[in-house]
Amino acid sequence: MVKEIKLNNMKDIQEFNNIASEFGADVAVHEGQIMVDAKSLLGLLTLDISKPVDCVTEDEHFYKRVKKFLVQ
Repeated sequence: MVKEIKLNNMKDIQEFNNIASEFGADVAVHEGQIMVDAKSLLGLLTLDISKPVDCVTEDEHFYKRVKKFLVQ
């Protein structure tokens, strides 16, 4: 399932990365044609965080943990 998220600063990126790293399921973040593994801090740092990006995972519990980053 795909949901839109917004990471506003470095602290948000680190927190999102830490949460993603706790989960066994794959978590990816898409920005246009670019896809990065949410468990890769370096990958997340390559994203343009000035706008929302798409988060993809099949683990719905993950979205409960990152609820504060979800775009309503």
